[in-house]
Amino acid sequence: KNGKTAILEYLGNEKNIDLRTLNIGEITTIGGYAFYSCEELAAITIPDSVTSIGMSAFEDCESLAAITIPDGVTRISQNAFSSCRNLTDIVIPKSVTSIGTFAFYYCRKLTAIIIPGNVTSIENRAFSACDALKDIYYAGSEAQWTSAITDRAAAGIADSVTIHCNYP
Repeated sequence: KNGKTAILEYLGNEKNIDLRTLNIGEITTIGGYAFYSCEELAAITIPDSVTSIGMSAFEDCESLAAITIPDGVTRISQNAFSSCRNLTDIVIPKSVTSIGTFAFYYCRKLTAIIIPGNVTSIENRAFSACDALKDIYYAGSEAQWTSAITDRAAAGIADSVTIHCNYP
C-alpha cells in the first residue's frame, strides 16, 4: 500500500535477522504475532522506517537478548516483548508515549530500563515477573512518573526496584 510494507508473520528459523537487508520495500509495520514464539531468534535489527510494532510481535522469543526500537514508534503494544526471557537490553526511543499491558512481562534477565519522559502511560503488568529488574531510569519528573503509572503494583514493579526520575 503506497509503497509501504508490513511484516505480518515470520515462518523462518534464522537466529539473527536484519530487516534492513530484506528487499521488500520500506517496512512500516511489524504486525501482531509476527515473530511470536520464534524461540531461537537471538537478535533483530528493526529499520527506522518502522512506526508500528503490533501486539505480541516478539512475545515468547526466549533467545532474544537485545533490541533497539526505532524512533518513529510511539507505543510499545500489549505483550510486545512478553516472555523474552533472555532480554537484557532494550532502548526505548523518545517517540514512545505509552507502554502496553504485559509489554515486558516475564523478561527475567532485564536488570534496568531507561524510559523517556515522553512516556505518559505505563499500563497494567507492563513489568510483571521481571525478577532481575533493579532500576528504572525515567527522564521525566516524579510528578510525571506518578501520572504515567497510576499504581506501581498494578504495573508489576516490585518494591525492590528503584525509580530514578529526572534521568538525563
